[in-house]
Amino acid sequence: MITSKFSVIAILIITGICFGVFVYPYMKKKKEASLVSIVYIGIMSVLYLIPQQIDNFSAYMLGVVAAFLVMYVQDRRNIYQKIFLAVTFFSIRWLAVAMAGRLDDFITKALVFRNTIAGRQWLQYGLYAGTRILDIVLCIVFLAVAIGLINKAYVYKNDEMSGKELVMLIMPCQRLWEMKRQNNGWSTIYR
Repeated sequence: MITSKFSVIAILIITGICFGVFVYPYMKKKKEASLVSIVYIGIMSVLYLIPQQIDNFSAYMLGVVAAFLVMYVQDRRNIYQKIFLAVTFFSIRWLAVAMAGRLDDFITKALVFRNTIAGRQWLQYGLYAGTRILDIVLCIVFLAVAIGLINKAYVYKNDEMSGKELVMLIMPCQRLWEMKRQNNGWSTIYR
């Protein structure tokens, strides 16, 4: 129980830091990116630690909207780019955690829940803690690679983004959301 909660909180903190790293090249004042991280981590931690009746999609949407509002209040130029950043981070965060979760589930089932080690509780706990650490590392790797590739590919960071460009760039995100909604898989986002 403690290990699972620690794992979720660690992933929330890491994704918040990654959000700040993601928006860093696009912000006028570089300290604003750290404020985006702090607000995202704060909102997501409160939503995780205080039980309420809210679905996972809405919880993460609240965190991303709060981070977007911080970006917008701090720097009111290029609002379409900030919308793009928020929507894109929402999508890559979901994908990174989902991919890491699938690999983690496979490894956990293969190592931890085998009947051969059921009698050795400390070994089973050690393997479980190891898979939680592996899950965190995989999340970091998947997020870092995605953020690095997006920041490298998007070379016009200081140019004004048009509404048409925004629509074109967020269409893949919309398709991912639609596929996820059709599969009723929103519950796997927030672990």
